[in-house]
Formats: sequence, structure tokens, C-alpha cells
Amino acid sequence: MVAIRLIRRVSGSQLVPLSSTTAVAFGGLGTNSKPVHNCVVFDAKSGWSTMEAAGTRPPRSAGQSAVYDPNTYQMIVSFGLAAGPTLLDDMWIYDLSSLIWACKEGLSRECLADKQQRVNAGTAAPSKVPANMRPSKR
Repeated sequence: MVAIRLIRRVSGSQLVPLSSTTAVAFGGLGTNSKPVHNCVVFDAKSGWSTMEAAGTRPPRSAGQSAVYDPNTYQMIVSFGLAAGPTLLDDMWIYDLSSLIWACKEGLSRECLADKQQRVNAGTAAPSKVPANMRPSKR
């Protein structure tokens, strides 16, 4: 992680606790009122920092939901509002041990690109999303 001067933001995912002294958030609206798509971490000792991610990232969005699974060390991010405005129905998994995003469900351009890259590479998105957290089929 790299120490940064945090870009002010509003309407990102809720701050997801990783431990009693750290928490992470994804996305939101930046100072220019445009969606951002990075993760920031708050550590009680060192303050704010950003987490660099590998692979395709979720669309720039605001108002999304997020939850952290301490058993798999993954943050799951869903829904939100992208530029346009466009409502999103994606579900992304951010593996905090490898710092890799993977789209599990969705039809956004970024999700489809991530799925195609995984098909080409012969890899799959993480499958440890609990059944009660998977989006229903429409």
C-alpha cells in the first residue's frame, strides 16, 4: 500500500472493517463529482492509503454496497451508479491477499471484459460467494 493524500469522496461503499484498527472502502464520487474506482484503506496508526489492484477493476461508481468475508479475506462489492447515469447490477470480488479484482456476475463493459480475460487465461472468478449473497437471476 502507498501512503496518499486522500482524495475527498462521497457516496462510496460503506467503510468495511477488516480488523479493529483497519477498514477499506471502494469507489464513490470524487471532488469533481465523477465516480472513482479505487480502494482506500484506513489504518489507525498510519491513516489513509490506497490499494493498487491487478486486473480489470469494477466500473467507476458511487453508492455501491460492500461486505467483507474474513474467512476468505475478500471484499464483495455490488450494485451502484456509474457515469451516465447507469445503474449497475455487477458483483465483484476483491481478494485482499492478492489485490486482484474478479467479476462474478454482471453485464457492465468492465465485467464482460474481465470474464473474457479469464476465459482466455483459463481461470475462473472466485467461487466462494455465499449462496445468500449471490444476485438472483432476472
